[in-house]
Amino acid sequence: MGTYPTPAREKTLTAEEVHAFLRSPARVARRIQELTDMSFVADLLLKGSADATGTGSLLVEEDGGLFLKDDPEIIAPGGEYPLVTDSEVGGYLIAMRKKGFDQEVTDEKIARTPGDVLRRALQRMSNTMIRDFDRVAMAVIASRVTGTYAASGTWADGGRIVEDILLADATEEEKERGYTYDAVVLTPVDYAKVVARLIKDGMAPREQGNPLLSGARWFNFMDKAVIKTVHSPFTDPILVDTENLGGIGTENIGSPGYSRTEKGIEVKSRRSEGDGDRDSWLLRTRRLAVPYVTGPSAAVRITGTK
Repeated sequence: MGTYPTPAREKTLTAEEVHAFLRSPARVARRIQELTDMSFVADLLLKGSADATGTGSLLVEEDGGLFLKDDPEIIAPGGEYPLVTDSEVGGYLIAMRKKGFDQEVTDEKIARTPGDVLRRALQRMSNTMIRDFDRVAMAVIASRVTGTYAASGTWADGGRIVEDILLADATEEEKERGYTYDAVVLTPVDYAKVVARLIKDGMAPREQGNPLLSGARWFNFMDKAVIKTVHSPFTDPILVDTENLGGIGTENIGSPGYSRTEKGIEVKSRRSEGDGDRDSWLLRTRRLAVPYVTGPSAAVRITGTK
């Protein structure tokens, strides 16, 4: 007779330990950092960064490509070097935005299910921050990226998938703009179909390293990160040069009592006695950040795959 596997559980916390944990915003921020690591799809696709601290706005200049306008010239002995000019590019100004929320955790909940209530509270906070920022970032990408590549046919087998990715890469190389696609972004349904077809056709490992067995949100294929997200800006697959598509601008306003993670997420935890004398903790999380696109041509949508 079969038995159910024993689930792995974290150390059970007492109510006193939960209260001690919540007294330290730094510890709360560290846990939020762990929960959001590799979860923001925006952070995977927009690897550039800009610091808008003290300005409240960010000037974004579009890339004119990754090559200069002119080629090197032969220089005679003692001769002058020509000044090579860059292509004229446009720019736009975006205002920084502070977005966040408070969440209340009552003493009763902590007393009754201390470990579970803390885990759920922090998980909901991180999930909500991720969902909101990824939605905004993907909308920005969708509004800026206009390039398309016509697939050779529907992605009914692994060979067709590989062929289209290779041809899209080759087409970009022939344009001599210098972009190198290193990520493929898919909707969850397309991700499931692509993985299944690659495994079925022997192009992805069936056992060790199988992304379906590991439950990974992304895996490496053909030296590209194949990423799934419900917030994909298009229903079509997208090839992205993550180093040159754009970035995320952040601002640190230095508010007292906050702890800040590496991604610019700020956390504050405090007793709510001063807010109506309630027996509870208020957990606050916020992020002062905006996504931006500097290289619209650093991504291309593959059409006709369905």
